Amino acid sequence: MKIRKLESSEYDRVLSFTHQMIYEGTMRTIKVGQEQAKTFVQPVLDEGGTYIIAENDQGQLLGWLLSGEKSDTFSGETFGFIYELFVLPEFRGREIGRALMEEGISRLQQQYREIRLSVYAGNDASNLYESLGFQKKTITMSLTKEEKGNG
Repeated sequence: MKIRKLESSEYDRVLSFTHQMIYEGTMRTIKVGQEQAKTFVQPVLDEGGTYIIAENDQGQLLGWLLSGEKSDTFSGETFGFIYELFVLPEFRGREIGRALMEEGISRLQQQYREIRLSVYAGNDASNLYESLGFQKKTITMSLTKEEKGNG
Protein backbone atom coordinates (compact mmCIF):
# COMPACT_ATOMS: atom_id res chain seq x y z
CA MET A 1 0.00 0.00 0.00
CA LYS A 2 1.19 3.47 -0.85
CA ILE A 3 -0.03 6.73 0.73
CA ARG A 4 0.52 9.91 -1.21
CA LYS A 5 -0.86 13.38 -1.79
CA LEU A 6 -3.61 13.46 -4.39
CA GLU A 7 -2.77 15.57 -7.42
CA SER A 8 -5.35 18.20 -8.38
CA SER A 9 -5.81 16.48 -11.75
CA GLU A 10 -7.03 13.39 -9.84
CA TYR A 11 -9.75 15.03 -7.72
CA ASP A 12 -12.58 13.44 -9.68
CA ARG A 13 -11.17 10.06 -8.67
CA VAL A 14 -12.06 10.78 -5.03
CA LEU A 15 -15.01 13.13 -5.53
CA SER A 16 -16.96 10.39 -7.32
CA PHE A 17 -17.24 8.63 -3.93
CA THR A 18 -17.85 11.69 -1.72
CA HIS A 19 -21.63 11.28 -1.66
CA GLN A 20 -21.16 7.72 -0.35
CA MET A 21 -18.71 8.96 2.29
CA ILE A 22 -21.22 11.58 3.49
CA TYR A 23 -24.03 9.01 3.66
CA GLU A 24 -21.97 6.50 5.64
CA GLY A 25 -20.21 9.11 7.79
CA THR A 26 -23.54 10.57 8.92
CA MET A 27 -24.76 7.14 9.96
CA ARG A 28 -26.94 6.91 6.84
CA THR A 29 -28.97 10.00 7.78
CA ILE A 30 -27.88 12.41 5.04
CA LYS A 31 -28.17 11.37 1.42
CA VAL A 32 -26.89 13.78 -1.21
CA GLY A 33 -26.15 13.51 -4.89
CA GLN A 34 -22.66 13.39 -6.28
CA GLU A 35 -22.73 17.01 -7.48
CA GLN A 36 -24.09 18.33 -4.18
CA ALA A 37 -21.41 16.41 -2.29
CA LYS A 38 -18.73 18.16 -4.34
CA THR A 39 -20.07 21.55 -3.19
CA PHE A 40 -19.28 20.59 0.42
CA VAL A 41 -15.68 19.75 -0.43
CA GLN A 42 -14.85 22.60 -2.79
CA PRO A 43 -14.56 25.33 -0.11
CA VAL A 44 -12.08 23.17 1.82
CA LEU A 45 -10.00 22.67 -1.32
CA ASP A 46 -10.23 26.36 -2.20
CA GLU A 47 -8.79 27.20 1.23
CA GLY A 48 -5.80 24.88 0.84
CA GLY A 49 -7.27 21.58 1.98
CA THR A 50 -5.32 18.49 0.98
CA TYR A 51 -6.28 14.94 0.14
CA ILE A 52 -3.97 12.06 0.81
CA ILE A 53 -4.92 8.73 -0.69
CA ALA A 54 -4.08 5.10 -0.10
CA GLU A 55 -3.71 2.96 -3.18
CA ASN A 56 -2.51 -0.56 -3.85
CA ASP A 57 0.44 -1.55 -6.04
CA GLN A 58 -1.83 -1.47 -9.11
CA GLY A 59 -2.84 2.13 -8.40
CA GLN A 60 -6.35 1.18 -7.26
CA LEU A 61 -7.89 3.67 -4.81
CA LEU A 62 -8.37 2.16 -1.34
CA GLY A 63 -9.35 5.24 0.66
CA TRP A 64 -8.52 8.85 1.48
CA LEU A 65 -8.24 11.55 4.10
CA LEU A 66 -9.05 15.22 3.56
CA SER A 67 -7.46 17.73 5.92
CA GLY A 68 -7.10 21.47 6.15
CA GLU A 69 -7.19 24.40 8.53
CA LYS A 70 -9.96 25.79 10.69
CA SER A 71 -10.21 28.55 13.27
CA ASP A 72 -11.72 28.28 16.72
CA THR A 73 -14.93 30.31 16.91
CA PHE A 74 -14.12 31.73 20.33
CA SER A 75 -10.33 32.09 20.49
CA GLY A 76 -9.61 32.61 16.79
CA GLU A 77 -6.74 30.12 17.11
CA THR A 78 -6.10 28.05 13.99
CA PHE A 79 -5.78 24.28 14.11
CA GLY A 80 -5.51 21.35 11.73
CA PHE A 81 -8.81 19.70 10.90
CA ILE A 82 -9.56 16.28 9.46
CA TYR A 83 -12.66 16.71 7.32
CA GLU A 84 -12.95 13.24 5.82
CA LEU A 85 -11.65 9.74 6.33
CA PHE A 86 -13.05 7.09 4.05
CA VAL A 87 -12.01 3.57 3.12
CA LEU A 88 -13.85 1.90 0.28
CA PRO A 89 -16.07 -0.89 1.67
CA GLU A 90 -14.24 -3.73 -0.06
CA PHE A 91 -10.94 -2.72 1.60
CA ARG A 92 -12.12 -2.19 5.19
CA GLY A 93 -10.63 -4.16 8.06
CA ARG A 94 -7.08 -3.93 6.67
CA GLU A 95 -5.78 -1.01 8.80
CA ILE A 96 -6.01 1.41 5.84
CA GLY A 97 -7.94 3.97 7.87
CA ARG A 98 -5.32 3.83 10.62
CA ALA A 99 -2.49 4.27 8.11
CA LEU A 100 -4.25 7.27 6.54
CA MET A 101 -4.88 8.81 9.96
CA GLU A 102 -1.30 8.32 11.08
CA GLU A 103 0.01 9.95 7.90
CA GLY A 104 -2.53 12.76 8.10
CA ILE A 105 -1.69 13.44 11.75
CA SER A 106 2.01 13.46 10.97
CA ARG A 107 1.53 16.01 8.20
CA LEU A 108 -0.75 18.25 10.26
CA GLN A 109 1.52 18.17 13.33
CA GLN A 110 4.26 19.78 11.26
CA GLN A 111 2.10 22.90 11.07
CA TYR A 112 -0.39 22.86 13.96
CA ARG A 113 -0.29 22.38 17.72
CA GLU A 114 -3.81 20.92 17.73
CA ILE A 115 -5.76 18.67 15.37
CA ARG A 116 -9.51 18.28 15.54
CA LEU A 117 -12.19 16.28 13.76
CA SER A 118 -15.91 15.66 14.04
CA VAL A 119 -17.60 12.29 14.09
CA TYR A 120 -21.22 11.23 14.34
CA ALA A 121 -22.23 9.38 17.51
CA GLY A 122 -22.26 5.67 16.85
CA ASN A 123 -19.73 5.84 14.01
CA ASP A 124 -17.25 2.97 14.41
CA ALA A 125 -14.45 5.32 13.33
CA SER A 126 -14.65 7.00 16.74
CA ASN A 127 -12.90 3.94 18.21
CA LEU A 128 -10.01 4.47 15.79
CA TYR A 129 -9.81 8.17 16.62
CA GLU A 130 -9.73 7.49 20.36
CA SER A 131 -7.03 4.83 19.91
CA LEU A 132 -4.92 7.51 18.17
CA GLY A 133 -5.29 9.85 21.15
CA PHE A 134 -8.23 12.04 20.14
CA GLN A 135 -10.43 13.05 23.07
CA LYS A 136 -13.94 14.42 23.16
CA LYS A 137 -13.82 18.20 23.28
CA THR A 138 -17.36 19.26 22.45
CA ILE A 139 -20.56 17.31 22.09
CA THR A 140 -23.35 18.43 19.79
CA MET A 141 -26.75 17.27 20.96
CA SER A 142 -29.99 17.10 19.00
CA LEU A 143 -33.65 17.15 19.88
CA THR A 144 -36.00 16.17 17.09
CA LYS A 145 -39.65 17.13 17.18
CA GLU A 146 -41.78 14.04 16.83
CA GLU A 147 -44.35 14.10 14.08
CA LYS A 148 -47.90 13.60 15.24
CA GLY A 149 -49.75 10.80 13.55
CA ASN A 150 -52.91 11.46 11.57
CA GLY A 151 -55.91 10.10 13.29
